[in-house]
This record gives sequence, C-alpha cells and structure tokens, in this order.
Amino acid sequence: MLSPRSLCVSSFVAITALSSIALGGGAHLPKVEVPKVAIATNVMYGVDGPFVGSASPLRGISGDSLPWESPSMVDAKLTTDGFLFIAVRGLVLGGTTCCPRTCAS
Repeated sequence: MLSPRSLCVSSFVAITALSSIALGGGAHLPKVEVPKVAIATNVMYGVDGPFVGSASPLRGISGDSLPWESPSMVDAKLTTDGFLFIAVRGLVLGGTTCCPRTCAS
C-alpha cells in the first residue's frame, strides 16, 4: 500500500505530465493574428453640386444621382485583412421633386 506522501507525489507527477501534454499540444497550431484597423474615420461628406450625376466623375466614377447631406453619425473602419465596416445614421437625401425635403422629417 502507498503512503499518503507517495500517493500525493504520484498524483502531482501524473497531473503535471497530463497538463504539459494538454498545453504543449497547442504549441504546433498556427498563430492567428487579429486584424488591426488600418484606417478609421467618423467624417463623411455629402454629395451635392458638381458631384451629383455623371457631369464630373471622380477617377472615372460618377456621383450619386441625387444630392445627399452629411449624416449625423458615421463610423467607418478598414482592417488589415481587407474588411470594410461602415455604419451611418441620419443619411438624408436632398430636396428634389422625387424626394422632397418633407420626407426626411
């Protein structure tokens, strides 16, 4: 029969060995990097005047077909893995006959 001290030492050795196997097994997994924010902004410019329509394209891209005002809240982030997140609140289309200003209130 084992003495209490021998049983305690044997248990400690067994637990230590199992722990090292369990923890050491993950050492060979590839390291996953959390993407970092490459660029972020909380500013957005409304489209109006010469930027509306195809009269004055920017880098070959025509503007929106209707003018719109700057939103009340913007949160935009581009991460290093290419994920683009944009949250906008309060985007208001400008007053035109197809979207009168009263529809925004």
